[in-house]
Amino acid sequence: TVAGEVEFDPSFERNCLVDVACIGLGRIERLLVPRADRPGSLLLLIGNHTGRDGIRGAAFASRPLSGSEDDRYAVQVPDPFTEKLLIDAITELVDGGLVLAVKDLGAGGLATAVPEILHKGGTGGVLDLSAVHLREPDMTPIEVLLSESQERMLLVVERELIGEVLRVLERYEVPSSLIGEVTEGGRLRVLWRGEVLADAPVWALVDAPEAPPRGRGIGGEDDQKGAKVTAELTEPEDLEEVLLRMLASPNLCSKEWVYSQYDQEVGTRTVLRPGEGDAAVLALPNGKFLAVKLDGDPKKCALDPYLGAMNVVSECRRNLTCVGAETVAIVDHLQFGDPGDPEVYASLEMTVRAIADYCRATGIPVVGGKVSLYNSDSVTGRNIKPTPVIGGIGIVERPSMVTRVSFRRKGDPIVLVGSTCPELGGSEYAELIHGSAGGPVPPVDPDEDSRICSAVLHLISLGAVLAAHDSSRGGLGVALAEMSIGGGIGASIDLRRLRSDGPLRDDVALFSEGRSRIILEVREEDLRLCGRVLDRQGLPWSVIGRTGGRSLTVTRGRKELVDLSIGELRRAWSSLERLMGGWA
Repeated sequence: TVAGEVEFDPSFERNCLVDVACIGLGRIERLLVPRADRPGSLLLLIGNHTGRDGIRGAAFASRPLSGSEDDRYAVQVPDPFTEKLLIDAITELVDGGLVLAVKDLGAGGLATAVPEILHKGGTGGVLDLSAVHLREPDMTPIEVLLSESQERMLLVVERELIGEVLRVLERYEVPSSLIGEVTEGGRLRVLWRGEVLADAPVWALVDAPEAPPRGRGIGGEDDQKGAKVTAELTEPEDLEEVLLRMLASPNLCSKEWVYSQYDQEVGTRTVLRPGEGDAAVLALPNGKFLAVKLDGDPKKCALDPYLGAMNVVSECRRNLTCVGAETVAIVDHLQFGDPGDPEVYASLEMTVRAIADYCRATGIPVVGGKVSLYNSDSVTGRNIKPTPVIGGIGIVERPSMVTRVSFRRKGDPIVLVGSTCPELGGSEYAELIHGSAGGPVPPVDPDEDSRICSAVLHLISLGAVLAAHDSSRGGLGVALAEMSIGGGIGASIDLRRLRSDGPLRDDVALFSEGRSRIILEVREEDLRLCGRVLDRQGLPWSVIGRTGGRSLTVTRGRKELVDLSIGELRRAWSSLERLMGGWA
């Protein structure tokens, strides 16, 4: 477990969200598409016995929670040992060229897996539910069809190879059932003990008709209605206290309490572990490296679903850039409340449009996704905030480009790439310190994003960058504190040196979360090179300070605003373990 995101919000109190992204490595010549395109081939169900666990699990995930006893049967029962045997057996089958296609049985079980694999192949099929190996012998046909029991896979196998496939499965002690075959004609017939229970065109089971629009509007949550613009937020007198409170916030503090409970290095591929960079980095067999990051920001998405979602994709991309990776693809998980609510439906619509617009403008493919709706509480009627989670992957070309977040040396220039603007909308500072939404959500310029990421990657490839960190959640103040804590090296910052379109209050300069900004530690001898590369891209940038000392010092000219030791910063930032007490 190498990357993640933790977000605390009252709207999740009765609807806790857990997002998991899994990445696999393989050779392109062994790539299998889940497509049944050869009539006469066989459908083989392998893995765990089918039981009543997980029945209607997909439907359960798409309705408000009631706390009913019936809900227990919608939860799947995992079996990690069987899963390991299943993976090993399938790997051998694929290596031996013994299977045509493989498909996981997920949401909807056989009811979705079989039509989907047939639809991709442009074929039809016969599915015999009475042939499925069962954990409970008295199951009804509909229960067998809809069961979501874990650790099951659907294989498409040539008829003449079925014996060889079964011998491999027997060696691994993986149960199997021959449950049907691929046919011509584009229809799926479902049988039970010789009786035809269903006969329908495959396309009708897979290509659901488009739902009519249910509403247009801004979308969002109640806290939007009380939003204050920056000018209406009182500037605090003690910015040191504010920074410490920000660092101790559950949403900004170190998540080491979480990730220290996971094995981060199994497989011996991990190069950058959690906390060491803005993304995790894994070694690939070809000498390159894979960067992985997950991001979400329900605060901004609740205020403005379109700009909020665009901010999330932008942040994920910058995080990958900061470890030296070129973003190659993203996936999304769209989590919303009841789509029957016009505001929720509008939020979903605008989120999808935002992700599409950003990725279309930047040439980043969206290669997968998942949707979870009806995340609302049946008791209070409260919907969760719109919560799109973006998972991004990138490629680091060579070992020297892997870049960490922590300051590396004393006396180096600190360069801020990007302009700082008075944009507190959806910020942690506005909510935590002022109890306000903070105004409009900051806009995103995909073109500027691309130029910033391109320039920073070029500087990293030239060896000019010692450390890099995205300035986003918590703003510049929190980002600089994190860089100091990680490296045990302080910094001296002068806010007069920030590039901005106008005057900035001190608190806004420190905690604004707007625009695309990246903090770089560069070598003194490479500072001119850095300037030339950034100027060539037409980017605003400035040297805002230098590394050194044992404290983070922030001034505006001769006026001292913050002077906190690394120890003080670290104590505040390590608050989650204290908050969680003995839960580890």
